[in-house]
Amino acid sequence: GVMPDTIDTDNLPSVLQAHFNMARCLARRSRFADPALRVPDMVQSMEKYKWLVAFSERNIPEVRDEIRERHLTTY
Repeated sequence: GVMPDTIDTDNLPSVLQAHFNMARCLARRSRFADPALRVPDMVQSMEKYKWLVAFSERNIPEVRDEIRERHLTTY
C-alpha cells in the first residue's frame, strides 16, 4: 500500500523500525536467494531505504536540521 505523508508521534518509532527491518531483511535475503530473485530483492530493499530517508527529511525536525547543517558546512 501507499504510506501516508505523516505518521502520528506515538507510532512513528514502530513504523520507522518496521520499514528499516524490512529493508534489511530484503537485502540479507538477496545474498542467499536464487540469482533471479537477487535484483528484485535489492530493488525493494533500496526503495524502503529511500522511503525512510525521504520521510525522515520531511517529517523529523532533527533530521532536517542535521541535513541543513551538513549542506551548509559542505560548501
